[in-house]
Amino acid sequence: MQQNLTPNGVHQNKRIEVEASESGLEGNPMSWTTPIKVSPEDGDVCRELVDVHGYKVKVSSAPILDAIFAKYGDITVNEHFKSPTSRASLLDVVSDVVRWLKTSDFNSSSIKAMKSVVSDVVDAKLDVTWLQQYLDEISKEEDMEE
Repeated sequence: MQQNLTPNGVHQNKRIEVEASESGLEGNPMSWTTPIKVSPEDGDVCRELVDVHGYKVKVSSAPILDAIFAKYGDITVNEHFKSPTSRASLLDVVSDVVRWLKTSDFNSSSIKAMKSVVSDVVDAKLDVTWLQQYLDEISKEEDMEE
């Protein structure tokens, strides 16, 4: 884990535990996906979905989720939702948090927001202890700097 502290006291995270390159698909990331167009008639805005380990998720989530599944296994194994759409939405949320950590500057309030989102995912029985631990670690670092 490598972090930079900007002059304004905002963390800029350059790397966290899950890297897309860990999926082994770097350079050809879409070779393992099947794009699906979801039409407005299906009750959703048009967006492209791909299959990642049996879940239809956003294209932008696919590389991150594939890396998560490769590193941590099936994080949905204990999850209790019956709807595949609900499961996929939770996976997209996990992907969004990881992406936010990898690409955004964050401060104590954004860390708290991410911890809240991850807490909801944990309540849904997804195994994201690795993400909780990371957020706890950077939260402690932020508290020490204040």
